[in-house]
Amino acid sequence: PPPPSPPPPPSPPPPPSPPPIQVDDSELDWVAVSLNDAAMAKREECEAIQDMVFGESWCDKEARVRKSSPYGHLDDWHLISCIVKAGDDCRQEQLAMQLICQCQAIFEEAGIPLWLRTYRILVMSSTSGIIETVVDAVSLHKVKARVPACTSLLDAFVKVR
Repeated sequence: PPPPSPPPPPSPPPPPSPPPIQVDDSELDWVAVSLNDAAMAKREECEAIQDMVFGESWCDKEARVRKSSPYGHLDDWHLISCIVKAGDDCRQEQLAMQLICQCQAIFEEAGIPLWLRTYRILVMSSTSGIIETVVDAVSLHKVKARVPACTSLLDAFVKVR
């Protein structure tokens, strides 16, 4: 049998750890408070711009109207946002929405994780109809009008971010 191999040499001792840094705790508190104040100020500015752009949320509006409604206590009470169109043929919009619904069904069946926001359209005649709106959304025109010094959608996102 071969002779036993010698034991491995001992590993060198770890290097000494550096001495701890001495920091005055009051300085850390001041830095943390300053960062928190700046972050809070930025957050408040962003929230103010968001409120200016979007206004009252649909959830808040629905709760406010529900309180004042004589039927607000009913379980099936809902507030629906819609526009009434007159002088326009809504059948084209209804057809487009039917196509979007079919596309959504195809995407779901194929397992494609794509979400499409569908809404209801009620055609009343060849020149009028009721169209459900997308709540908590504003047009690009309103965003540009409500955000100060906003000339593009990018400006609005930068200011709100």
